[in-house]
Amino acid sequence: MNIPRPDRSPIFFQAYIDLVEGDDVLSQLAGQLSDTIDLVKDLSEERASSSYAPGKWTIKDVLGHVADTERVFSYRLLWFARGGENTLGGFDQDEFATHGRHTERPLGEVIDDMQAVRNSTVSLIKGCGAIDWHRPVEVSGNPMTPATIPWLVTGHERHHQGILRELYGLGS
Repeated sequence: MNIPRPDRSPIFFQAYIDLVEGDDVLSQLAGQLSDTIDLVKDLSEERASSSYAPGKWTIKDVLGHVADTERVFSYRLLWFARGGENTLGGFDQDEFATHGRHTERPLGEVIDDMQAVRNSTVSLIKGCGAIDWHRPVEVSGNPMTPATIPWLVTGHERHHQGILRELYGLGS
């Protein structure tokens, strides 16, 4: 399945899309979660529940944020693929993180949740069939197309892999 690289995206979406190399976004999406899991799977509960600075998200919060954001993006894709109206609202990532209570869960459960979300996202994308990937839609007041969503999910995770490496010192 070829999902075209979006040609118009809001500037804050474009930063994520630019992190995705090549043209086969679905293959990258299907395979990249293992890289994130490799960064965190051997962490102690104490380390996974720590942040790099006071007031910043813990490693588990970052992972939960990636999963929750992917859920929201996937819902948007489902909505547009099934003929929903062309406009959807946004969400507050900090409110989601606060109410997600990811740090209270064992790391293994957070990882399992990420894997379940990713499997669902890939299945949804494969099931989109003849969706008009270029259909003009709007999310949180920003024009985009459904094609933007798989690229966003992929780039968003890649962005957070970088944060886990650079700010949390993982994978070094």
